[in-house]
Amino acid sequence: FLQAAKLLPTPPPCDVAPKLSQIIDAAGDRLKVAGDILEYADFFFIPDEQLVFDDKDFQKRVVPPQSQDLLAKFREKLATVEPFEIQPLEEALKSFLEEQGIKIGDIIHTLRVATTGKAVGPGVYDCLALLGKEACLRRIDRALAKAGEC
Repeated sequence: FLQAAKLLPTPPPCDVAPKLSQIIDAAGDRLKVAGDILEYADFFFIPDEQLVFDDKDFQKRVVPPQSQDLLAKFREKLATVEPFEIQPLEEALKSFLEEQGIKIGDIIHTLRVATTGKAVGPGVYDCLALLGKEACLRRIDRALAKAGEC
């Protein structure tokens, strides 16, 4: 399905199999049939500059000034996370929530849309870890730039 959608070359690179296994594990029971991977995991294979943000979700979750402010602040914290893995990412977000005096719902949906382009998908910590730090930071920067234009 990923090859048919031109998200992976034929034959796929050797390093794709482990990443694909991690993505399938992260997506869990969201994947009912193999083709569902295109709905829940395509953003893992799209170059950062080609990521398309769902317009409705972007307008609702990223464009509001308070969302942009929180996302920009969390981006700075995200840049310091080492190792860039699920547990440290979760700890960083919890720490950020306490520092800002906000609830998880105030940032998590904004973060998901900024990094994946979608409001639904695998767990946000899984997504961040699988995308990697540099991709997450580039995608957040791109989302903030686009939101600033709205």
